Order: sequence, then C-alpha cells, then structure tokens
Amino acid sequence: MLTFGAAAENEIEDVARFLRGIFGSALDHAPFRTGVLRWKCFAPHPLWSGSRSYVYRDGETIRAHGCVTPIEWMHAGGVTRTACVVDWAADRSAPGLGMLLYRGVAQMLDGLTGIGGSDDAIRVLPRAGFRQIAEMPVFTRVIRPLALHWNRPLDWKTPIRLARDWRRALRPLSAPGPEWRAQRVDRFDAWVAPALPEPGRPSPVVSRRSSELLNYWLDCPAAAMEGYRVHGPAGQSAYFLVSKRDGECRICDVGVSSADAAAWNAAIALAVRTAAADRAVRVVKMATSAALMGRALTSLGFHIERREPVFYWDSSKKGSPEGELSMTFAENDFFYLR
Repeated sequence: MLTFGAAAENEIEDVARFLRGIFGSALDHAPFRTGVLRWKCFAPHPLWSGSRSYVYRDGETIRAHGCVTPIEWMHAGGVTRTACVVDWAADRSAPGLGMLLYRGVAQMLDGLTGIGGSDDAIRVLPRAGFRQIAEMPVFTRVIRPLALHWNRPLDWKTPIRLARDWRRALRPLSAPGPEWRAQRVDRFDAWVAPALPEPGRPSPVVSRRSSELLNYWLDCPAAAMEGYRVHGPAGQSAYFLVSKRDGECRICDVGVSSADAAAWNAAIALAVRTAAADRAVRVVKMATSAALMGRALTSLGFHIERREPVFYWDSSKKGSPEGELSMTFAENDFFYLR
C-alpha cells in the first residue's frame, strides 16, 4: 500500500540509496552525501518546521522522493508560501508517483515553484498545471580564461572558445568606488536587516530573507561558502553571499539597503571584484530574475549563458503575485550543484 509522508532523519541512508539508484550517481556524488542531505532535508530552517524530505513508500520501500526548499514571496498583496522541490525522483515502475508527490507537498503551501530543470521536466511541468511566470537568466563572466580551458577537455573548438573568453576577460572590472568596502563575516546577524529585500527593493515581488536564512545557506556543506558585509556611503549597507567549488564562484545572493540602481551596481561590482581576487576562481556566475540586478551584471561585462524558465503551480487557487519577481541562485540547489 502506498503512503505519503515526511522521512525521518534516521532514514537518511535509505533516502541516499534511493536517490543514487534513480540517478545512477556515485557514492561520492556531493548532493547525495549524507552530510549534504542532512543539511538540506533535516537541519533547522527558518521557513519550515521539521523534515523537508517527503516520500511515497510501498510498505517500507521508498518509491518517490522530493526535498522541499521553502520560499516566501513578499508583495503588495501579502505573502505567498511556495517552494521548489529538489531531488525529485520516482521509481520508474510506478508511473505518475512523482506527480502525486508534488501534489502532496503542494497541499501544504499556496503553490509550487519550478526553476529550469531537465528537458523532460520543462515539458512535463506545464502539463501538470504549472505555468511560466518569469525567467531567470544565468549571467557568466570568465575571469581567468587560460586556467579555465586548461582544466577542461581539449578539442578543436578550444582555441575558438579561449579566444572568445580572452576577449571578454580583457574588459576591466568596474570599481564600486572608494566608499564601498566588503568585510567577510562568519555569521549574519542584526546588522544585515536594513539590506534585506522588501517589496519594491529590488522588485515588486521579492523572496523573503533573514539573517537565519542567510546563515542556513552559509552552512551548506556541498560548497565553500562565504558571507560578506558591505559598507557604503551615506549609511548605505549591503550583503552578499558566494559559493565556491571547482574554480567557479557563484554569487548566490545580494541585498542592498537602497532602491537606487547606482547602489546595486556598486554592491554587485564589489561582489564580483571580491570573487575575482581569489586566484583559484576562473569564472564568476550569478542568476537573477530582477532586471535591476541583470543590468548591473551586464554593465560589468557578464553575458547570459542560459535562461532558466520559472514556473508556478497555483495549487490553492489564490492567484500568483503580480509584478516582477526577484529570485537568485539561492532559491533552490543551483548554488551548490556542479
């Protein structure tokens, strides 16, 4: 008999085995390591109480799994509770079970969000009731092209790619101005409050942030995480959070205490220059659905690597929030996946 419910932390090895079996992953595959699963499924989260690992079981056997990554959108109409479901997998012998798991999670929320995904997922989601409400471009800037391509498989296109990236890398990185400076921090606390997003800064619809949530991301064991406090002129402040792995630095999240575009440009420029100062970093990436942040990245010489569709399933029939949506790498597992 099939049953739906939350997995307990003492079942973490069963969950890991199931996921590795479905995806054909090696034992050392980072997202399915015990420590990483414990963090994303069971560590305390400010937007969710208890386990975030949900399964369908056939008796004691796991047949489907999904991990909830909670999101709260703040907007003029109030708050919309949603989530992405990562590590979504179902036994191929039980067709339709993956969608039943989605429905089980959706009953606990106003709706579900999907960002990008495989070609199959992008085809399936609209048929399951999701509709595209935005897109999230992934912006990229190569910092050290020779080191980047030296560590990749070589083929006949390598010289072409190297020349392209070398040309882009020659463009100097903009300086944020002498009054802007970044200070690395071990934890986020009350100082970050003025820079946390609110409706209208940077977009009419923003994802909730808090020092507790930023610290949760900072604890991610799947990448080298760094948090920064930014001091600006005239009492302006900001923060940024980055992840590093395999020579790539991802700017996971940025917040600024002002709605002024110049302040956002300066804070993002400072984040990029801080990332580039690490000699091990070969490329810097950031994903954002906010136009203001996208313009800042474009002005810094970033190009759009790809555009991830953002889907929403209004399972509660409350309607989706109106206005431009601001989300980043931090909304699901993009910031620590390869």
